[in-house]
Amino acid sequence: MQKWEIVAPMYNKRACITPAVLNGKIYVAGGFGSDGTSMERYDPETNKWTVLTPMKQRRRYCTVHKFNEKIINFFDRIFSN
Repeated sequence: MQKWEIVAPMYNKRACITPAVLNGKIYVAGGFGSDGTSMERYDPETNKWTVLTPMKQRRRYCTVHKFNEKIINFFDRIFSN
């Protein structure tokens, strides 16, 4: 039986996101609760998050997807300061 388990927390709390999986790692970007530009990658093998290069624009209500072996970001709104 599969079960839920607690893993390492992200560096930035966030909501209104959809993660994507590429090469066994989970990617998240933007969202409410973060500064809107941050991106992180989770490695279940090591149970660690890595902070990635931030996006150039703040994005909330965004989703990341795997496409042609790359991670791409879709978003509903771009927020300025």
